[in-house]
Amino acid sequence: MQINRRGVSVADLQAFCAGAVHVGMFIDQLVPFVLIRIEGFYEWSDLPSSVSLLEPGQWQLGDWRGMPTSLALALVDADTGIVLGKRTVMYSDHVSKVFHDALNTQLEHRFDKELIEAVQARVYRKYRNSAEMVRAAQVMHRATRCAD
Repeated sequence: MQINRRGVSVADLQAFCAGAVHVGMFIDQLVPFVLIRIEGFYEWSDLPSSVSLLEPGQWQLGDWRGMPTSLALALVDADTGIVLGKRTVMYSDHVSKVFHDALNTQLEHRFDKELIEAVQARVYRKYRNSAEMVRAAQVMHRATRCAD
């Protein structure tokens, strides 16, 4: 996940690198929305996910099944495109399972791009912001440490 920001201060960079990361999963009609917040740096945001956004030849989970999932975060200066910081956050086993189950079901039912976009539009009409999605999330996890 790329976070673009202008005017990043040293304090912002420190908060990005060291702030506790909260991760959750909101699922609507088998479209998982990854929810993320970085304490002291980034308020709740969401990222819808779908295997259908990939080319059909890439629609596979392979060896991911049963493994913890990680989320790579990159902080990018919005004016220059320079990467200012990177970190990786591991989901808990439970969050990983919920995420993989949703993606596996997408593989089984072959959701098309139009359906994914319709689900996203409906969700964004119902929930005014990511924080509201957090309150309706199926699962939440607070990661206190990350790998660099």
